Amino acid sequence: MSWPVAPQWKCRLENGRSFKHCDRMKTLHLTAVLEREGDGYVALCPELDVASQGESVGDALNNLREAVELFLECVPAEELERRYHSEVFVTRFEAAYA
Repeated sequence: MSWPVAPQWKCRLENGRSFKHCDRMKTLHLTAVLEREGDGYVALCPELDVASQGESVGDALNNLREAVELFLECVPAEELERRYHSEVFVTRFEAAYA
């Protein structure tokens, strides 16, 4: 499977002085679908079927990013392979009704 990733370096400061630990990180480019629900917003990442919520669009998106990152940290490779949908299309359409 081809993953849409862009490698990055993530370095952590130790004692506020120097970059002691540098880990090669990957970045996935994913989709967020947000919907107003009650007084807040629900955010869904359809590629991984991970959702979160927040009081504002920004909060919902940040919470979704955190949920996806936590999911990716602990998910077994087989589960990620099973859940990942590489082709997600978001569009609008018209439906007729009586």
